[in-house]
Amino acid sequence: MVHEPPAEPSGAALPAQVPRSRVGPVFAHLSALAERAAVPLTTEEANGAVTRVVLDRIEAVGAEFVVVAAADRPGSAIPHLGSHTLRILEFSPVPVLVVPSGGEHHGGAGT
Repeated sequence: MVHEPPAEPSGAALPAQVPRSRVGPVFAHLSALAERAAVPLTTEEANGAVTRVVLDRIEAVGAEFVVVAAADRPGSAIPHLGSHTLRILEFSPVPVLVVPSGGEHHGGAGT
């Protein structure tokens, strides 16, 4: 989880953030899923500009791939992909998997 500091007051919308009160349960949920699937998982909470922090951590830990959540934001250039996800997709040196965030329903086979 990456927390982006609020933008300077300029009338621009504040960046999307995961409230700190939700970080612990999200990490716990991800850890439980990974444990059940016998998949090694590393989680880390960081502060800063989301895209820069994610790209820096990819390099620092030698990540083989990155998983990011889809976001349905009004005004997004591509449905379900927020600006951070688009930048991570564009600049990541490793594959990026975009998954639905909690509560979203995207339809598809068998639904």
